[in-house]
Amino acid sequence: RSTKHIFFLLLGIIGLLFILQNSGVLIPRILGQNIFSSTYLMNQATFFRFLRIDCMAFGGLGALLVFKKSKLLKYIYSPITSTVLLILVVWIVFSDEKIFLFDNVIQSCLYMFLILTIATYDKCFYTIETKLFNVLGDISYGIYMYHPIVCFMVLKLIGKELNYLSSFCLIFIFTLLLAYVSYMLFEKRLINIKSQKFAIVKNT
Repeated sequence: RSTKHIFFLLLGIIGLLFILQNSGVLIPRILGQNIFSSTYLMNQATFFRFLRIDCMAFGGLGALLVFKKSKLLKYIYSPITSTVLLILVVWIVFSDEKIFLFDNVIQSCLYMFLILTIATYDKCFYTIETKLFNVLGDISYGIYMYHPIVCFMVLKLIGKELNYLSSFCLIFIFTLLLAYVSYMLFEKRLINIKSQKFAIVKNT
């Protein structure tokens, strides 16, 4: 019963955020241009679009599917679905096209299904269980933390002298290097301390 409540709560969050994110388009069309300030609505829509809580809710839905061992998983795991998912995600990543209104919903849904397939299906034909991806997984927190700092520094100091591709490559390389150095000097030591002093002891 509790999982049903969580399921409908997550759906409610996604629905509410969808309305708020698109209020700048939907409300003027439904109620008329003169009812509300279009600038205010667009600013509000932009704020809720950057909030990304609906994307997190999609992640929660995916976790529920795995937790409940949903019958839907066998359809997600099928070779045809896995292939189509991969093609669509690659197309979205490299395409400049935007899907009107449903862009956030569609992308979040596709990424959720793709992550489910990679993380929970051992027979998936594409995998991230390689040495390279394992290293990237180790330093992923550093990538998340240092990426904005590196972006700011590169664009502020030398961004005006470089084109978009060169700036992107520099940001990518420096972010990985900084994250790796941080992991080796600090994070790895902290992880070792945690595993030694705060290990979970199971009762036998």
